[in-house]
Amino acid sequence: MAENNRPVYKYQLGSVECAVWAKQATDGKPYFQFTFQKTYKSKDGKYLHSTSFNKADLPLLATLCQRACLAEISKQSVDLRPAAEPQAEEDLPF
Repeated sequence: MAENNRPVYKYQLGSVECAVWAKQATDGKPYFQFTFQKTYKSKDGKYLHSTSFNKADLPLLATLCQRACLAEISKQSVDLRPAAEPQAEEDLPF
């Protein structure tokens, strides 16, 4: 998996955004990294970005974290299904 300068997914709520980046470990295994930022307008009218959040941003961050986590779990559940034969009932650890 080649690394690039663009996120593979973006989730946004209001002014807060989560970006999902595809990465590759040194052993070649792919993984995802998550970054969060918020956009705001400065006094002179320029749009700026920050990685600092205030109390009002916390519910948005929590929701974005949940969405990103669920998307990752969903992706893993599809990608990581075992190809081996199912275990016999007596082999189960419970």
